[in-house]
Amino acid sequence: MTALSLCCGLAAVGGAATPEAVISNGESRPNIVLVLADDLGWMDTTVNGSQYYETPNMERLSRQGVRFTNAYTANSMCSPTRASIMTGLYPDRLKLTQPGCHLPETPNDGKALPTGPAWSKTGVVQCARKLDLEQYTIAEALKDGGYDTIFLGKWHLGSDSKYWPDHQGFDINLGGRGDPAPPGGYFNTNKNHLLPKAPKGTHYDDLLSDCAIQYMEKRKDDTDPFFMCLWYYGVHSPWQAKKALVEKYRAKKDPRGVQDCPTMGGMIETLDTGLGLVLDALDANGLTDNTIVIFFSDNGGCEYGVADRTSATNNDPLRGGKGTNWEGGVRVPMLVRWPGKIKPGTVSDEMVCSIDFYPTLLSLAGGIAPQRGKVLDGVDLVPLLTGSTSALERDMLYWHLPHLGRVYAHEGANSAVRKGSWKLYRYYYDGPNGTDRYALFNLRDDLGERNDLAERMPEKVAELSAVLDAQLERNGAVIPLKNQNYNPLAVRKPLGLPPARWGKKRLD
Repeated sequence: MTALSLCCGLAAVGGAATPEAVISNGESRPNIVLVLADDLGWMDTTVNGSQYYETPNMERLSRQGVRFTNAYTANSMCSPTRASIMTGLYPDRLKLTQPGCHLPETPNDGKALPTGPAWSKTGVVQCARKLDLEQYTIAEALKDGGYDTIFLGKWHLGSDSKYWPDHQGFDINLGGRGDPAPPGGYFNTNKNHLLPKAPKGTHYDDLLSDCAIQYMEKRKDDTDPFFMCLWYYGVHSPWQAKKALVEKYRAKKDPRGVQDCPTMGGMIETLDTGLGLVLDALDANGLTDNTIVIFFSDNGGCEYGVADRTSATNNDPLRGGKGTNWEGGVRVPMLVRWPGKIKPGTVSDEMVCSIDFYPTLLSLAGGIAPQRGKVLDGVDLVPLLTGSTSALERDMLYWHLPHLGRVYAHEGANSAVRKGSWKLYRYYYDGPNGTDRYALFNLRDDLGERNDLAERMPEKVAELSAVLDAQLERNGAVIPLKNQNYNPLAVRKPLGLPPARWGKKRLD
């Protein structure tokens, strides 16, 4: 581990004592470490079945805690999901449904326009480009409840510094700016002025791990609890990895014949190694038993990017990827460890979501009450984590993507809802005579969403469409307008690789 003097500043972080210093059973309130990967897909981990990538530390965390098989992000792209974690709200409530938070803010958040590019059936929807300071974040709630707070890594919730972590509830901000990707590439950490200077060629995620470890070393004798957001840049573009790791994966072959990007293999291994070092540091400093570790990703794997003459990753058997509401875009890995509270090796099939972190962390922190009048869309997962219940009182999850198709040429603005094993998609103005088009799948029997049942089951379509309507209205979601400029002869070139390049099993 490199010696990084600028990381510390970290000694004077003790918080003031609060009336509620222990949780209800008399134990000290736990530290909370929320590790967030960027663009790591559900099938990019060995815990969910990858036979190409290597993630032994994710396996380690899974053995020691609970693995969720139906964990979802609230959006298929980074900024909206990050905002949902910070606020406990669906992104459409925030009018933040695209990852534009590295761009200058605009005065027209959530405005639907009647015009757009000629190839699109919907007009442009203008999106918020920052997390408003009026939002009372989970970091502010925990800080006001007596926690010391630290943010490390990628923030991407506002280009102006007034929206950065140190103005959103974090005592310490190491690296959190408006950048959508590591400034200067993965091996040029000195481009980020909020990180300590490091030797030339240092990897961003290695530096973040080092800073997290040094913070833990200074907390080993501190009785005040801390909340750490360790939000890695990996495995977002640019696709760059350590040369030795690239060569290692170049020599490998996926037994499934699906994943074959050596650079992505190296990026995922670096991410997994960082997670392992953090777990080791908790052990070494006597913090493990009183620290909750959560591992999550901000959206599904990115299939449209090109690396090593192939797609960056492949989410098969899930359909689609980052930028779509298909399962491959919103279903992600999620692991939680809480020694003595979560039974090791637990697997949960319950639907959970990024909106659930806010109420769950308040509960984990000893029952901190939400701010008066604070709306929360998520549910408290603590009863599920501790085994006091095996099922949540959750009726559905939903996703709203009112924008033009960013990834696939045929993916227009759409919303989706999952209720039980059923998932319904509504494509705006994409049906006969400009009506909405629907697609219906039963995920229990059809995880890859290949068998559209909409025409055969109109009653189920009507039932789920009503659920979707109610949720969109409840949240004040912005519905796109028909595009007055639409030309059915206009063609949009897809981003990245054409579908034929996505391997034998790609159907979309």
